Amino acid sequence: MRIADRLIWVFCLSGFATLLAPSTVDAQTITTHYAQQPTLIVPELEPITEGEVVPFEYEVHQGQMPEQSYAPGYDVSPDTNSFPAIQAPQPCYWIASSRGLPQKAAMNRCRNLDYFHRLSDGCLQRTNLPTLKSQIIPGVPVCIFIHGAFVDAESHQYECARTYNWIRQAAPHLPLQVIFYTWPSDASHILLTPLVVNQKGIWAANNAFYLADLIGQLPPECPVCLVGHSHGARAAVATMHLIGGGQIDGYSYPYNTGAHRRYRVVMAAAAFDRHWLNPGQKYDHAMSCLEGIVNLQNRGDWALNLYPLRRPLSRKAIGATGFTYWDRSHLGNASCKAIDLDVTYYVGLSHTWPHYYAEPTIARAIVPYTYFVDQR
Repeated sequence: MRIADRLIWVFCLSGFATLLAPSTVDAQTITTHYAQQPTLIVPELEPITEGEVVPFEYEVHQGQMPEQSYAPGYDVSPDTNSFPAIQAPQPCYWIASSRGLPQKAAMNRCRNLDYFHRLSDGCLQRTNLPTLKSQIIPGVPVCIFIHGAFVDAESHQYECARTYNWIRQAAPHLPLQVIFYTWPSDASHILLTPLVVNQKGIWAANNAFYLADLIGQLPPECPVCLVGHSHGARAAVATMHLIGGGQIDGYSYPYNTGAHRRYRVVMAAAAFDRHWLNPGQKYDHAMSCLEGIVNLQNRGDWALNLYPLRRPLSRKAIGATGFTYWDRSHLGNASCKAIDLDVTYYVGLSHTWPHYYAEPTIARAIVPYTYFVDQR
């Protein structure tokens, strides 16, 4: 047997063993699952062109304040003094895109993102930064969703509408402004080699400069929650790392993103080394500016269980392990900001985002983070 064949065999065998191996989670975990896993229904992806109507049944618009309650047993009634009243319907959501921009840290400090907004009638229209800034309501929370790797533009447009309804239907009586952030994560190679996966991870982190710039354009009274899936979670913590005064590839972010702005982060299937938020590690400044970070942990995620194979001496992905006892001990007092939310029984072996937005229970569980309210 040739050496190359042996290496391929070892790689496949290691991957299979990693996939089947149980994951031990030492950190305190808050579970949201029931004894029986519900059936997940994932819609088929269809391309959506600019200007086309994207229908979705029971859609909740940003300007609507229906009488529905949040969920039985929960009290997340907003403080009426915290948010201004919404007097007129607003655009459903915005899309900010860096797909046509450089993906190097040295070239990412610019304000040339493309912007779109999806109106209440379902039309997706091109817009610009001044218009977006004029439509953002000061004081109302802004939720920014960041997709993972290997997502093309058509799939992203489709999933925006589904994700928006997923998060709005979790608390339709609470005000929220939603921006979807997209970056050039498409699969440009036939084989998804470790080199390609690592490149996408680096690109995701470099988009932190664009994201920090986007946040800096929002009213400082608007709290911001970043929700990232897979490599999008890496982009989220890298953004917080920059805002907290850290560097990426030797470059820092020199501009102010809003004095005393409140930040929270939600990570789904987070694809980065579990220790990178610890002091002295890659994104150690992120925790300093965060009020809280919730890690949607999936111990059965097949892609995350193969994550350590992408390069020698790689640690396991935090999306699979959660914040371990070892990591929490290094985080010290900042450990109290981090929560692991076990969604294994909801998502199962899947890694893809549609399996998350198919579950309304997950959306309701992260309401305190996305809407900046706390259970009483």
